[in-house]
Amino acid sequence: MFSIAGAAYGQSIHAFNSGMNCYGVYRLPDTSTRPVYHSGTGDDSYYQPVISSPSYTDNGNGTTTDNVTGLMWARGGTDHFGRTWAVALTSCAVGMNSGSGYAGYKDWRLPNVRELVSIVDYGLPGEPCVNGAAFPGTEANGYWSSTTDPTSTNNAEVVMFSITSDPCGRMYGGSKANTLYVRCVRGGQ
Repeated sequence: MFSIAGAAYGQSIHAFNSGMNCYGVYRLPDTSTRPVYHSGTGDDSYYQPVISSPSYTDNGNGTTTDNVTGLMWARGGTDHFGRTWAVALTSCAVGMNSGSGYAGYKDWRLPNVRELVSIVDYGLPGEPCVNGAAFPGTEANGYWSSTTDPTSTNNAEVVMFSITSDPCGRMYGGSKANTLYVRCVRGGQ
């Protein structure tokens, strides 16, 4: 567990418990930054527009830190296509942590669906729907999460960073045998 401005992750700073409840298993963060006239009472932006606004720091070592969640993301280089879910898990947990580790860290992993959805930028007019300066090279496609689909252990949750064929941030259970993109993360959980 990590802190954000004195509150434990998932507690009062963000409306993490008011987000979408997928299959009754896990809740996703409510990170809308739309003006109040577009959103209703209870939206993050209604109460804390500055805190809920996306904010990233380029660490200058191939990583980006999300200043809201505290998660550190690989900026690029891990967006490899053609990885099954098992290979995606290994590429983050083993590949990024071998030797001296990526950017000097040895605790990289595949993000869970809640973490991966936290970097989707729903306000962009184009795709991929993610901050291009913070996450260069992101493909307008589906990315694996480490979260197994609660309706089938043969599937894992996928987050879309495309608006062409799917709405941005759409989550679905994809077959673990499919080949998709990967973005590794450290911290949190």
